[in-house]
Amino acid sequence: MKLENGLRVSFTNKMEEEKKKPVKEFSFGYLKIAIWENKKDDKTFKSLSPVIKSYKNKEDEWANTSNLTAQDLPDAILCMQKAYEYLKRRE
Repeated sequence: MKLENGLRVSFTNKMEEEKKKPVKEFSFGYLKIAIWENKKDDKTFKSLSPVIKSYKNKEDEWANTSNLTAQDLPDAILCMQKAYEYLKRRE
């Protein structure tokens, strides 16, 4: 889905249990955050991965890092805001 300002939002639904997949992912630009469902002591809770940035390395292959620059912060804030809204709606 594209927003008015050209940012892209992608949503990923929960996949089958055999392969651990995030419950939901949000992406803006080259940044992505994932929400995971975890179980401990018969309790289920959600957790967030760090914001991950995709980039092309020296070999021109896609790689990921959690190191962000000041220019990445607006998109990181948008990722975290969407994750927060998703979690709050499900409380």
